Amino acid sequence: MTNSENYNYLNKLKIDVVGGFHAIDDLDILKSYLEKIKEKNIPFIVITSGTSGKDVIPLCKKYSFIKEVIIFCKNYNYN
Repeated sequence: MTNSENYNYLNKLKIDVVGGFHAIDDLDILKSYLEKIKEKNIPFIVITSGTSGKDVIPLCKKYSFIKEVIIFCKNYNYN
């Protein structure tokens, strides 16, 4: 993880997430990961920062197994 804010969220979420948590902060890696798991059709939730939401949401709309996208953001008005 290259972003310190995302790294801090990762450490908090690893404690609270049931089932599994994978942290990816590179869109190309995320695309590759989603392509590999689409065959399994497992319900999936994507969590992103507000600044990455504009790139992540269009990608997630391509996959029916993604059930929800959660965006965390300190600057709600901006995003």
